[in-house]
Amino acid sequence: MAKRSRSSQHWLERQERDHYSKKARAQGHPSRALYKLEQLDERFRLLSEVRYVLELGGAPGGWTQYVEQKIPKSGKLITVDPLDVKTGENSIHICGFVGSDLVDRQINEILNGTRIDIVLSDMAPNMSGIKEYDQAESMKLNFLTIDMVKRHLKNNGTSVLKTFQSPEITNLVEEMKNSFSSVRIVKPAASRKESSEVYVVAQGFRSMGSPS
Repeated sequence: MAKRSRSSQHWLERQERDHYSKKARAQGHPSRALYKLEQLDERFRLLSEVRYVLELGGAPGGWTQYVEQKIPKSGKLITVDPLDVKTGENSIHICGFVGSDLVDRQINEILNGTRIDIVLSDMAPNMSGIKEYDQAESMKLNFLTIDMVKRHLKNNGTSVLKTFQSPEITNLVEEMKNSFSSVRIVKPAASRKESSEVYVVAQGFRSMGSPS
């Protein structure tokens, strides 16, 4: 058996100690990320009266599982990730990378003109350990999410995206304020204190041509 790296061993040890990781294992959830979305939903009522959801970066499936419990049987969840995501009856997994022509085409075919109630993104880059590079890669994913929002979100809809604290976060928030009536940066309790991850919760979407 290959010897684990020191960083991998540290991650595993942290997982064993972490309250939300233990809770996820005990309750049979794919990951601790479910509790982050649950806490955001409890605070902002994100999934109240929602039918159509687009999720970007669905693996390993914590957010997918939570959304499936919240939307009605008549609703639909589209989750996009290059890795496998276990889905239920009213969910569809598109295997691919956000922003690719293949994924765009499949989303358009599934929606067939229907607008989404909420766009969720828990995407994050594969971390290199080089701070500036990782921040730049994270911002690329954030702006891919914004592109999806502009193309598929309905008027007065909501978007939630994960990002990381950096000097560029101001530009991201300003960009989103151009299209949303409310934009807030939130760190749920289930997010590790030592992590720089935060979530941008944007509500009251105004599509192009809509009054301000």
